[in-house]
Amino acid sequence: MKKILLITLIAINWTNIYAQTPLGEEFTYQGELNDSNGNPHNGMFDFKFVAFDTEDDNTGNNLGIFVAEDVTVNNGLFTTQIDYSILGDEPFMGDKAWLEINVQLATDTNNFQKLLPRQQVTATPYAIHAQFVGADAVTGTEILNGSVTNLDLANDSVNASNIVDNSITSSHIVNSTITGSDIASNTITSLDIAANAIGSSEIAANVIGTLEIISTQVQERVSGSCEYPFYLSAINQDGSVVCSKLPISVNSTLLTRFGGIFDTNITIGTDGNPIIAYNGNAIATRVLHCNDISCTDWNQKSIGSVTSNASSIAIGSDTFPVISYYHILNGSLNLYKCDNIDCSSGSIIALDTSVGSGQNSSISIGADNNPIISHYDSVNDSLKIYKCNNVQCSIGNIRTVSSTNNIGLYNDIIIATDDYPMISYYDSTAGDLKIYVCTTQSCSNGISLTLDSGGNVGKYNSIALGINGYPIISYWDQTNNNLKAYICTDLHCGSGNAITLDNSGTGGEYTSIAIDSDDRPIISYFNNANNKLMVYKCFNEFCSKGTATDTGKTGNETSITITNDNKPLIIYGNILNESLDVYSCIDAACSK
Repeated sequence: MKKILLITLIAINWTNIYAQTPLGEEFTYQGELNDSNGNPHNGMFDFKFVAFDTEDDNTGNNLGIFVAEDVTVNNGLFTTQIDYSILGDEPFMGDKAWLEINVQLATDTNNFQKLLPRQQVTATPYAIHAQFVGADAVTGTEILNGSVTNLDLANDSVNASNIVDNSITSSHIVNSTITGSDIASNTITSLDIAANAIGSSEIAANVIGTLEIISTQVQERVSGSCEYPFYLSAINQDGSVVCSKLPISVNSTLLTRFGGIFDTNITIGTDGNPIIAYNGNAIATRVLHCNDISCTDWNQKSIGSVTSNASSIAIGSDTFPVISYYHILNGSLNLYKCDNIDCSSGSIIALDTSVGSGQNSSISIGADNNPIISHYDSVNDSLKIYKCNNVQCSIGNIRTVSSTNNIGLYNDIIIATDDYPMISYYDSTAGDLKIYVCTTQSCSNGISLTLDSGGNVGKYNSIALGINGYPIISYWDQTNNNLKAYICTDLHCGSGNAITLDNSGTGGEYTSIAIDSDDRPIISYFNNANNKLMVYKCFNEFCSKGTATDTGKTGNETSITITNDNKPLIIYGNILNESLDVYSCIDAACSK
């Protein structure tokens, strides 16, 4: 290959570019490439330009390299563009610079020949560069104090994007030179002010009043508090507080009674708060209305002035509670009809005055909106029903379900999905769990079915409607001292399965069952081996799997309900303290 000969004449011709678009960071380089005999070259060549800070060959610092490939040389003349913006640290920032030029045939690779001498870069590239100011080229030291004032700045020409963060502090601002009229509305927010940057010393007295304060952006003085078991979780703009329940299961003592608490029964009122009927030693039945969902505040009323027990509560079709109970002095079934939601007033009605009637009663509201009550007749050892003929229960009918065997000492009533009552009960003679399925709304007729006859089973039974409206019954297996449940597989309990839930052999008395919003049963009961309040949570609708939880509380006489936030609430008699306690579960499973 023919070697490239040295340039005999090199000329740098800096050209000015006129265009409607802004100048770029390039300048034009023109030169002439001849051989040693002065003959001009023709063809395609590559040129490598190396910037140095000295003129002499083999000296100075390499400031950057730019390669122009496939440059056309015609009759010795060529023109190319050099983009100095890619030459490292921009050599054309005010200091002298020289270009070392190397050339090779465009078809060669790494065969550059150095052409000497180096060529000095003169004024024209600097003039191109002058249209720009390099980053950080002008600082406070280049500007005399007071030489730039607001008169030299066009309105809105300087905004936050032109000012380096934290570059302007109070020391750069003359006192009183900036007032509210100099600041556009909404241009300064809390994001523009450093934490703790403004204190009382920066604010003149009486300059901030109600006109300078947007009420929705300023927190008023806190004006509320939260009672146990709630905590303060937020503060509203007006100073009122938001209370949230503690993320734990919480036990609270409502009241104490010498001799203990028994016959507890709980439901949810039409105001969404629990309402409780209970009995204590040598007192009349009482009704307690909770003023919040967890019963941290409440009011109570005594029903009559004579000793009574065996109470049960339901919410009537008029939204007011009704309570059935046993009048001990008269030995009769009575009803208390509340006149309002909190049951602070009402009337007593004697229903079945035959001696021995009314013990262990259970009340529900029939499909005709009238109360219906199952109860035990201790004189005749029989299960009886009282069906009210109106909402007030001022009139009604008495019926004995059966007088064969000693039945009904433990019983519970619900209304099935076909609107017919169903009563779970204990047959004391046979030691069996049974159910009475009414075939009319008034329960004037029906059939009795034996559900579990495996030992002495069926005491403390509690019934609820589970998935598909199928009944499910919790009860005590006294023979094995276990908690059991009977899962019906049809609407009328014609078929089903008896299953042992807690087989620890430590108890299953005082059962009470409820169904959560996912159709899963949950049962409160008593561990008689350790005097503990227990909870059994089913993992599915048919209770084939589940877990027993020891609440750590000593309690029997349990009654459970599901609050409107789908969390179980248990009322019980605290054996140790002889008190009426409420156990508010943290979640649907009643975890500790």
